[in-house]
Amino acid sequence: MSGIIGIGGANVDIHMKIEGRYVLRDSNPGKLYATAGGVTRNILENLARLGQSCSLLTAVGSDPFSNIIRRSCEGTGIDTSMFYVSKAESSSSYIDLLDGSGDMFLGACDAEVLEHMPLSHLEKYRAEIKKASVIVCDTNLTRPQLEKIIELAEGAPVFIDPVSTAKALRMKELAGSFFMIKPNRLELEALTGMECLCDRDIESACEKLLMKGTMRIAVSLGTEGCYYADSDGNRFFRDPVKVIDMVNASGAGDAFTAGLVYSYLKGFGPEKTMHTALSCGSIAVMSERTINPEMSEKLLFV
Repeated sequence: MSGIIGIGGANVDIHMKIEGRYVLRDSNPGKLYATAGGVTRNILENLARLGQSCSLLTAVGSDPFSNIIRRSCEGTGIDTSMFYVSKAESSSSYIDLLDGSGDMFLGACDAEVLEHMPLSHLEKYRAEIKKASVIVCDTNLTRPQLEKIIELAEGAPVFIDPVSTAKALRMKELAGSFFMIKPNRLELEALTGMECLCDRDIESACEKLLMKGTMRIAVSLGTEGCYYADSDGNRFFRDPVKVIDMVNASGAGDAFTAGLVYSYLKGFGPEKTMHTALSCGSIAVMSERTINPEMSEKLLFV
């Protein structure tokens, strides 16, 4: 089989970190910087920095942002030959506001170009998708696009990040078709229609997804760590890996997912998988960039 194929969001991220206490509805002093981003693209960059072979299938516009996205991928060895280029839509963009500790308190994304990518573009790469060792996707894709990916995968494991509570609904009825789902607490609620206020709630919600056919679930719980459940009967919570200096938390979830995919490819068991995923997340937050340029196998296992 070939390497990892990511199908989903790729955009330019614009981050504004507020210095000190912030005042809503007022101008606040801060630091602005921009990087290439997008959930699936971010996951692939982390995986490429961990030594994995990756290809990205996404949609971009005919604008300067598309050049930033393409160069960022090629600079880390991600194949971009499957890009769909739209002449009518602008490339995706994302903006977030970070508080003084580096944690996000507001974000917004324009990913409409991906929604306009025709199903025929996915069909064009049927052979490549079928041969992939892992397929990674996100819910910036529409439901018809997600259904097409499941069809084309023909049994290849598909990992998905629900992205947000609103977009998670796009995959709600398809949840049982994914090999692994990586929701946060709110996305888990959206996928199951169940409140997740305590550990028992989280466990029950994951059981509902497993009953639908999902093979593995890793729930990201932020500063509380994570919860893991799979169809083999493994169930456990894990505390987060300690971080000495958190600079920017915006890339933690994508790095966590990269750790899940990396662990699957390495054949790690559940315990080592979650330790690896949490370690990836901890490395991510130590950089002001969404992707820590120091991410590597060597650093991961120090």
